[in-house]
Amino acid sequence: MFVTSEFPSENPRRQTRNYSYTNTLGLIHKKKQYRKLNNKIFELVSVIEEIKPEKVKQKKSDEPSNLKGSSVINLGKVSNIKRYNTDELGNKLNYSQDLKGGGHIRFNNENYRKVIEIAESIIETKEFNEFTDVAFIEEHICNWAFKTYIEKRANEEPINYLRRILDDKKQEYIFYFSTTGLHIEENLVIGNSELIHIDEDFLNRKKAEYKKDNNNYDRATLEGLTKALNNQIVFKSIGIGTNEFARKKAVQNVKISANLLKMFLLVEINDPNTRLFDLEFDTYLIPMHTSFSETNTDKFDLSHNLSANYGAKPTEFTKKRLKEIEKLGFNFIKNYLDKKASSELDYFIRDLIIQAGRYSSQLNPYEKNVMMISWFESIFIQEQKGKSRGLTKLKLFVIPNLVPSNETELLEKIFISHYRIRDRYLHNGLELRFDNNLFYKFHYVAIIMLKKLITLSENINTKSGIIDYFEKN
Repeated sequence: MFVTSEFPSENPRRQTRNYSYTNTLGLIHKKKQYRKLNNKIFELVSVIEEIKPEKVKQKKSDEPSNLKGSSVINLGKVSNIKRYNTDELGNKLNYSQDLKGGGHIRFNNENYRKVIEIAESIIETKEFNEFTDVAFIEEHICNWAFKTYIEKRANEEPINYLRRILDDKKQEYIFYFSTTGLHIEENLVIGNSELIHIDEDFLNRKKAEYKKDNNNYDRATLEGLTKALNNQIVFKSIGIGTNEFARKKAVQNVKISANLLKMFLLVEINDPNTRLFDLEFDTYLIPMHTSFSETNTDKFDLSHNLSANYGAKPTEFTKKRLKEIEKLGFNFIKNYLDKKASSELDYFIRDLIIQAGRYSSQLNPYEKNVMMISWFESIFIQEQKGKSRGLTKLKLFVIPNLVPSNETELLEKIFISHYRIRDRYLHNGLELRFDNNLFYKFHYVAIIMLKKLITLSENINTKSGIIDYFEKN
């Protein structure tokens, strides 16, 4: 139903007051779209299947008659249980709900695909995708349809129901994600996350807050959590929305922040005695390992063949190191991350940061080199069929647009060297020697590239626009 005041009172070409006719047309289109979606959800009620309870004949118990006892737990009367099957990726294939009198109602696999189709249309709209995900929409479309089927009437339109449920479920959550192998001298804000040290003062403040505000305060649980978190280095991030959606947003923010920091730790990356830190939920490398070897000679001594990385020191991030990486452009990228991603290129840059952190954590230099070249090629090579000559494109289009003319020769040398090492490693199984100085600079070139992309993002919104820029300038 349209509200009259939403339409211009006169021909917009003759209006003297400030009025956005385009916005009004947008509202009309949105309402029409929601009306269609409401109708589609109403149609779902007609395809709900009701499965009657099966009559089961009582079988004589095989248990010995002399065993007696009582149930340990009385679950009481259970009803409205939701059930579903999933595929290998955890996606729902169908959805059903038990009925009070026995039996159940369901959307079978075929009809549940209709639920998915509608949910994917709804999640395209900003009012939903800012605070929840498609799984939440799917679940509550089913809940509305089942409720309508059982009561034989609809108390509210489906879209309004989804709005109400979302408004009820969305909250602001503060998440804390533990790290491994990281020491810091002071807390640090990176993009939409904060790197903090949890000490006794922090925990005591939280205890006081929980005792004051939380009616479900559980002393034993909080004490256990205190022991686990005390003296931990964590990333703190805020997520707004439904619980799982907010957590995914916070996880993404933390991944970007952590991997940006990794990317700038050039000294630690190239130090074989230092293990780059990881997020516990996203650990890329096994923290510790041991291996041994044996031979058939009489001189074999097992203890002399043991090897491990127990002696690797953690990443130590001091105020001095912060000042050093700031000189490399850390603040420039950090400040860029403060802004909300609004274009395809913004999201692509954030993914590049995550990938850069992953290759930075790779201990095997040959695997790292493969990952780094793939990282560069993902920027300037279109996803297409056929073979693309990455090094040629780098020399012709990218390098001249990346550094001043007096530095192009050095960059060409860096890329030629690392392409050669990569090709021999992948195609011939050979591990050619790295030039440590060039390998260090190779990591820094990635930072130069990232800063260039951020600068270009002010006027370019897509990855294809970046490729055009490099090829035409």
